[in-house]
Amino acid sequence: MRLQKDIDILYEKLEKYLKRAEKALKSFQPLSQDRELAEVMDYSVFSGGKRLRPAIVYASAELFGNLESTIEPIACAVEFLHTASLLLDDLPSMDNTCNRRGLKATHVVFGPHATLLASHSFVSLAFQVVSESKLPDQKIRLIVSELAHSVGPNGMSLGQMQDLRGIKHVKNSLPLQIAEKKSAMLFAASSYAGAVSAGAPDGACNIMRNFGLSFGKAYQVLDDIRDAKNEDKPARSVNVVQLVGEGRTLKLLENEIKKARKALSKIGSHDLLEGLLDAIKTLADHELSKPRVS
Repeated sequence: MRLQKDIDILYEKLEKYLKRAEKALKSFQPLSQDRELAEVMDYSVFSGGKRLRPAIVYASAELFGNLESTIEPIACAVEFLHTASLLLDDLPSMDNTCNRRGLKATHVVFGPHATLLASHSFVSLAFQVVSESKLPDQKIRLIVSELAHSVGPNGMSLGQMQDLRGIKHVKNSLPLQIAEKKSAMLFAASSYAGAVSAGAPDGACNIMRNFGLSFGKAYQVLDDIRDAKNEDKPARSVNVVQLVGEGRTLKLLENEIKKARKALSKIGSHDLLEGLLDAIKTLADHELSKPRVS
């Protein structure tokens, strides 16, 4: 009962960011001049996502006292990049997922070819909206570089490649390396971009990047815990719980939360960001207390 109450309170805090992100995303419709491609993209991005990455952008900017409309394209860009990654992840040649957010996966509805084109389009659109934003050129350059690094050959693409190789190719001494590349780096880019957009000093922007990186790793570990508890068979992808066991997994998650809190303490307090960290720990404890579903 207490857990559900805590979750409800957190979603109330997220609501204002979610609504703002949704409105900003819809301002870019139609997402393509081609009706069919626009339909695929609409289905993919307007399918009930939590908008957590845009929320991180907004909250990071808010820490530095700036939530002007110039931040909207940045919030949209990170959601476009996240959506692009989900489209690729779900493909039969990747994770082979047939459902996403309670709906049929995009490739199931529209086919893999349209899904690949939509993913490519979202990546392009993300950088387009940032470059055409009303932010100063120097801020645009920093944000574009950060976003590109987070999803490029040493970011998300690298993480996906390592993930596809399977658990036998991951060293136990580096259990979070795939979580960092596949998921955490885009969270880091989100918190960094929010700070840059708000005009924060370089040092503060770097601190926010560190916050996002630790937050993202903890968030991915929570996802791994859920997967390990609810899958009939281990997935082809790498799962931290399967790699190091539940006890060490929880310690890794707690360590990342501790690092995220330490980074945030250097900047200031923020109810949403602190609430998200609390929620990750609470949900991890709850999931680990449940028996495996098989």
